[in-house]
Amino acid sequence: MTPEYYADLYKRYATYARNYPGAPLKKIASGANAGDYRWTEVLMKNVPRNQMWG
Repeated sequence: MTPEYYADLYKRYATYARNYPGAPLKKIASGANAGDYRWTEVLMKNVPRNQMWG
């Protein structure tokens, strides 16, 4: 799976999974395999901060 594809899927999930009163969700993205810094860079550029908790 490419980081671009994963970021797209994550954004879809984050849009669907909403916070509800009294039950905020903590949306956590998957990290890179070993030292793949490109994965992290692409993910952080493509997913808005308000859609990712960790």
